[in-house]
This record gives sequence, C-alpha cells and structure tokens, in this order.
Amino acid sequence: MDWRFTLVTLVLFPVCLVPIIAYGRKARKAVQHQFEDMGQMLMTMQETFAGIRVIKSFAREKHQEDSFKHSNKLQFDNMMRVIKAMEATGPIVELLAACGVGLALLYIYYANLSAARFIALNAGIFLLYDPIKTLSRIHICSSPSRQRRKCSRSWIRSRP
Repeated sequence: MDWRFTLVTLVLFPVCLVPIIAYGRKARKAVQHQFEDMGQMLMTMQETFAGIRVIKSFAREKHQEDSFKHSNKLQFDNMMRVIKAMEATGPIVELLAACGVGLALLYIYYANLSAARFIALNAGIFLLYDPIKTLSRIHICSSPSRQRRKCSRSWIRSRP
C-alpha cells in the first residue's frame, strides 16, 4: 500500500534479530558449560559411590559432599543462564515491536493516511510480529538439543 512504510518496516526487521542472536550465543555458551559441569557432577557421584568404603575410612564425607554441592551449584547457575536467555528475548522483541508501532503511528499521522490504510499497515506489522517472537524462542530452545547432538557425535566417533 505504501512503499516507504514497507521499506522502513523491512529495514527495522533485522533490528529485532540482534537480541535474538546475542541471547542465542549466551544460551549456547551456557548450555556448553552446563554439559561440562554435568559431567563433573556425574564423575563426582560415580567416584563417591564406587569408593564409599575408602571415603568412609578416611573420613572424607565432608569433602565429597562439598565437591558435589559445588558441582550442583555450577549446574544450577548454568541452567539459570539458559532460562534467563530464553526469557529475556520475549520482552526485548515486544519492546522493539512497540517502538515500531509507535513509529508507524507517527508516520501515519504525518503522512495523513486514511483510517483504512492505517488499519491495513498496522495489521501488517502485527502479522510480522508473531513469527519474530516465535523465531526468537525456537533459536534459543534448540541450543540444548544442538549441544546434545554435538556431544553424542563426539562420543560415537571416539575410539574405545
């Protein structure tokens, strides 16, 4: 309907991708650290269960408990980083969408467009908003599965 409005909308669309990419990187790093820390925690548990007699004979229960608590805290911190990255993108994308709608309203006001064009242009913005928000969630939610696939491939390729 209005080529200038469409051009501005398409130029501002990549701005919404910046927080998605930034938080996606944070989520990937946190997931990678989460898997490393999970391995450390499982190793601590395995050592504790396998050597329970040695641990009891040398009174090392407190040391093993502290080691497990430390591994568990690292695991929790990394999981919280992933959750923060997942939940932070939604409000940021909504904020950018609200700014976009505000700019659209200003453009429509200064261009003296009719009410029908106003409704049509805003409907176009709102139709573009939902896929962006879904895209932001998918990108970050897929980070753990990508890391699992990567770990399983390296495990399969390793020699016994």
